[in-house]
Amino acid sequence: MRNINDIMSRMTGCKQTDFENAFISIETSKLRQIVENYLVYKLKSYFDERKYLDANEDVKHSVERGEFNSGLTHYAKYGIYENREIYFSNFDEDAYLEQNLDVKMLVEKGNESIKAGNESIKAHACYEGIFEHRHFQPFGSWVNND
Repeated sequence: MRNINDIMSRMTGCKQTDFENAFISIETSKLRQIVENYLVYKLKSYFDERKYLDANEDVKHSVERGEFNSGLTHYAKYGIYENREIYFSNFDEDAYLEQNLDVKMLVEKGNESIKAGNESIKAHACYEGIFEHRHFQPFGSWVNND
């Protein structure tokens, strides 16, 4: 399970301990709402709703019952904390590596946590890159290159 303080520290660029001290007065539920809104905003154009619902029957039924507006809203509220896989509609692994040379170097050095040709690069993009404001093809607007 992911920790809300870890996710917020990635979003803000603060160390987790700095983040905890700076935002100690904000309730965890409010922090989760901030993360949820951020994820929906960042992922809405590229989230593959059909694949996410097909892979998560329980979520599909919850959406059908009207408990969630979409699989994306479920992912942003619960799925990220439950380590559910995210599905992009057009993730380009090669473009991501070319635009993030530090990640490419890790792949080339044989880093066990990031390997080419499997889901770990896509996972890096979602679970690390999204919060590090990395630039890659589906999320090209994340970074202001001016």
